[in-house]
Amino acid sequence: MRHGETLWNERRLLQGRTDIALSDKGQEQAKVLSSALASIPFSSIYCSPLSRAKDTAQILGIPHGLAPKTDRGFLEISFGVWEGKSHDFLAKDAGEQYAQWIVNPTEVTVAGAERLEEAQRRAMRSLEQIVGENEKRTVVVVGHGGINRIILLSLLEADLGAFWRIRQDTTCVNLIEFSDDIPKISLLNCTSHFETDYTQIVKAAMVRTRISV
Repeated sequence: MRHGETLWNERRLLQGRTDIALSDKGQEQAKVLSSALASIPFSSIYCSPLSRAKDTAQILGIPHGLAPKTDRGFLEISFGVWEGKSHDFLAKDAGEQYAQWIVNPTEVTVAGAERLEEAQRRAMRSLEQIVGENEKRTVVVVGHGGINRIILLSLLEADLGAFWRIRQDTTCVNLIEFSDDIPKISLLNCTSHFETDYTQIVKAAMVRTRISV
């Protein structure tokens, strides 16, 4: 899942490692998601140590009596000197560099930023460890737009250059089933909890993977 909205999300500023708290709207988003998934038997909740992810995870854990476990593998990508800048500003100020970054970010070097390949190694190392320790269980990982995209592309064995081709809205759900040693993405960027309770969709996926409900 992705964390709830922050004021920087609303202003379309690159957050990266900058520790921005949830806005009032972001907290309400997390509460809606928590309510929608209250009947799903989560065994553990993991999250990035940044406050916007950690606070979202804490709200998700309330119905289950679970405290989130922080994991630095799920930290957001560092965007270096571009953090705190808006996409509109960068389109004008960075010009061709920004335009190339949107098309294929693996070909662009931003001062002080983390390369996507580096973020991929740490995120997948953490994810693989969690999967290995939680066979036949349902767990939650609360991350960020950037790190979530990298995980999804990695599971699809897709090129990291497609980074911006996956949408990750605030408090979206990506449901990944691990069965027969093949990860299957059953939901992608799902935000239907703002419209209807989609608990039955999640439960159906759990039945397919023989996880007890």
